Parts: sequence; structure tokens; C-alpha cells
Amino acid sequence: MKKTLRSLLFINLFFLQSYLIRFNIGGFPTNLQEILIGLNFIPLFVLIVKKEIKLKFPKILAIFLVLFITGSLSAQIYDLRFFLSYWKFFIFASTLIFIFIHTLQTEQQKEEGLKYYTYGVIAFGLFSIIFNLSGHNVTFDHRLTGPLDSAVYLGVYIVPALLFNFTKFINTLKKPYFKNRYLIFTILLGILLLLTKSMGAITAASAVSFIFLLKKFGKKLFDSKLKILILSILFIALSSVVFYTKILPTINTTWSSLDERNEIYITSKYLLKESKNFIFGLGPAQFQYHYENNVEKAINNKALDYKVLQPHNIFFLFIFNYGILGLSTLFVLIFYTAKTIIRNKADSFKLVSGIIVCYFFIHGLLDTPFMKNDLLFLFLLFLEEEI
Repeated sequence: MKKTLRSLLFINLFFLQSYLIRFNIGGFPTNLQEILIGLNFIPLFVLIVKKEIKLKFPKILAIFLVLFITGSLSAQIYDLRFFLSYWKFFIFASTLIFIFIHTLQTEQQKEEGLKYYTYGVIAFGLFSIIFNLSGHNVTFDHRLTGPLDSAVYLGVYIVPALLFNFTKFINTLKKPYFKNRYLIFTILLGILLLLTKSMGAITAASAVSFIFLLKKFGKKLFDSKLKILILSILFIALSSVVFYTKILPTINTTWSSLDERNEIYITSKYLLKESKNFIFGLGPAQFQYHYENNVEKAINNKALDYKVLQPHNIFFLFIFNYGILGLSTLFVLIFYTAKTIIRNKADSFKLVSGIIVCYFFIHGLLDTPFMKNDLLFLFLLFLEEEI
């Protein structure tokens, strides 16, 4: 039964983005990932009943369960559909984390699980390239998109696998390059990420990669002119790409993604003028309703977009979903992440977890990169490793 549990988990990790394959069972909307999680839970339940596995409840799930409950009880729910979807995301992500920590308990086992996630990301990325080249790309700038999905979401989905393999490669530098599979995976995943043209994902991934290199090498990272030159060229190249793809369109037009974010942040500040919104939040998944009904008052103009499900900033996200308790919890989680990165060795799984969570936080300054079934699972899973 344990082998069945392990095999089903690896299948689930490989097909993590099967969240996108949606259908109905009767009148109930679901997706392939949820079916896989349900099947995966059966052998775990049997092993728990037989007392062959010791039951434990993840700390991070307890923390977020409290946030979800208090956020749900303290605010008025206007949009029941999004509210129920939000709870469903959390329940299935929690179940998969429950399965993961009871199945893969050592660092070596956890890394093996992430290898299967890596294989799935690469397979899905290569399939996306074929899908796009066959004429299904609908973006005007030809960004790599997944079937039924956006380039940004595909980019965020790639990054944890990229960071895992990049850190493993750096920690195994003594191996010959042509024998180091982590280098091959890093290059493949890096190319896939660049093809998405997701500047938020690319910039945040670059920032945390630099943080990891500082942790690993310290002052040695700057001990030669060649190293400084390489780092300078990479920084200038990244800055130039960000400037021409994001900042310049914002200067020259009034319809760029940064212009839209500016409207979102102005509206968010407008909503926070009401003290009850600051203390209790708006309720889980209720931002869309309040944004649509307040954006014109906040900006004194027509909005670029009225369908904004989340506030595109992690601090606004936590306070609007869970109130001041959520914002306080976020600061605690950031503290734990910083402590994890500072105190743990570069080759430990805890350090890798801290780097990946740090990525979510940095990207979260301009987006909400984990409010989907599979990405919420990844965010909470790596947080669990820290606390």
C-alpha cells in the first residue's frame, strides 16, 4: 500500500498542472488534479486507519485554516462562487500537502518528489511549445502559453522547478557538466521561462538566484574581475529587458500592465480608508466585487479592466482576504523565510525551500502568483518546511 501511495503521489506531482484540464461530474465542477488527489488520498487513509503511518497535522495548514475561518466569518460574502472556489483551492492543496509530508519524510525523498515535478514541468513546457508553434498562440507578442492558460501562470509554474534544479546544480559543481542532469534541467527550464516573457517571474527568479549565490559563495562571488563583469552584464541585460517590455510601454501609453496595476493599488488604498476593511478585510475571494464597484470612484475615470480577481500585491492580498490578522501573519512568514535563508546551509532542503518561498514573496509584490490549486500547494508546501 505504501508503494501505491508513493507511486500515485509521483504521478500527481508529474501532472500537477492537470488543474487546467477541467470538466464536470454531474453538476460539480472539478479537474483532473482534484481527481488524482482524491485517488491519492485513499491509500493514505487506509494506512492511517491501520496505524502504519503516524498521523500529523502540518503547522502551515493550521495557520492558514485559522486565517480562512476568521476571514470568512468576519467579512460579508458578496460573491459566493469565488468564495467557494477559494475554499476548494485550499482544501485540495491542503490534502496534497498532507499526502506529501506523510509519504516523503526525509530530505532525499522530498527531493525525489520534486524531480517528478521537474519532469512534469519540462514535459508540459515542451508540449506548450508544440501547441504554440502549431498555431494556437493567442498573444500578440508571441509569449509561450500553456493550453488554456496564460504566459504568466506558466512562468510561475516553471520557477520552483527551475530554482530547485539551479540550487542542486550549484551544490554539485564538482561533477563534470555533461554528467550533471541538474545543469541540463536548469538550462531547459530557463529557456522555457524566458519564452513566457513573464518579467515578474524572470526578475524575481533572478533576484532569489542571486541571493542563493551570495549565501553559497559570499565574498568569493566578487573576488575576480571576470565574475564582476559577468554579474554586471547579466544585471544590465535584465534591467534593459524589463525597461523595454514594462517601463517604456507605461511611459509611452496608458494601457500597459503597470498602468493597470497602478489603478489596482489606488483602488486598494481607497478601500483601506474604511477602518473595518483594514481590520477585518473584505473576505476570501471578495476583492473582485469591491474592485468592480469602487474603481471608478477611486481613480475618477474609466478603468482599464474591471475584472480583477486579486489585488496583485501580496500585502494587499493578505489584508483583504484575512484582515489585520492576515497581514501580521505575512510579516511572521517573511521573518521565518529570512531566518531560514540566513541560518541554513546552502545544500540543505530547508534553504532551497526558503529560496522558493522568497521567490513567491518577491513576485508577490507585483502579482498574486499562488492563488491556483497547484501553485497554492507549492507555496504552502515550502512554507511548511520553514516553520
